[in-house]
Amino acid sequence: MTLFALDSYSWDFPVPLHKRNNYGLFHITEGGGRFVVEDRAYGVDTGDLILYYPLEAHGYEPAPETGMEATVLTFGLDESDSRFRDELDLIRDKRLFRAPPDATATFRRIGAQLTSGNYYALKAAVCRIESLLYELVSIEHRAVAQSPRDLLDSVILFLYTHYHASLKSVSERFGVSCEYIRRLFRQYLGDSPMHYVMRYKIELLAPLLVRTELSIDEIAERYCFSDAYHLSRAFKKHMGETPTEYRRRHRNRNAVGRKEGRHRREESARGVTRL
Repeated sequence: MTLFALDSYSWDFPVPLHKRNNYGLFHITEGGGRFVVEDRAYGVDTGDLILYYPLEAHGYEPAPETGMEATVLTFGLDESDSRFRDELDLIRDKRLFRAPPDATATFRRIGAQLTSGNYYALKAAVCRIESLLYELVSIEHRAVAQSPRDLLDSVILFLYTHYHASLKSVSERFGVSCEYIRRLFRQYLGDSPMHYVMRYKIELLAPLLVRTELSIDEIAERYCFSDAYHLSRAFKKHMGETPTEYRRRHRNRNAVGRKEGRHRREESARGVTRL
């Protein structure tokens, strides 16, 4: 492996598709947006790693509100690196990863070793980047050990008990990217993870509106909404009415049902038969 450069960049405007003769590993350090490779676009956030390959057209579209900052490592492989090249080809379709917790420190050390000019420091830098890349390969191997459907089922089971979890924390938990989880939900459920979890939370809390005296604020806090206003907005979007309207309508219906049931029991006790 030959390390060419480690540079930091900041973008506030789109960078059109362009090609390089080497490999590149982007570590998104601030902001986010979209990273485009050939005809595919990947949503990227702070802490993501994305890998591009030689002569692949790639570009970036920073989010307007945050921009995008990244540390970019460029490297090349020669004939003696054929086995390592084969390993990288295994993750070519994945290419988007959640950075390991120590990635920022690792990139900082690699940068210091590159600028030192010392032979042994450069060898250490190569070892560090190879170790990082092998870790990404191993993450992908763990992910593909499960079929996509099995992985989705595992994610859903996790969300049933951790519905407050962010998509990033779920991706870290299962060792796959946020984009991959989004793609699984779209492919198998025709829905986004956020929308799926929101609907599940609404279905869980709806009975509390009818069966308990908990206030909307208390229910919102219990189910990790920021406040009653955001709960009411989400509830109306999914149920077509506000929590207060839902509570009133179902309690009125239950009251009428109880009254009719009591009336039938009284008539039955008096021996009255309805025609």
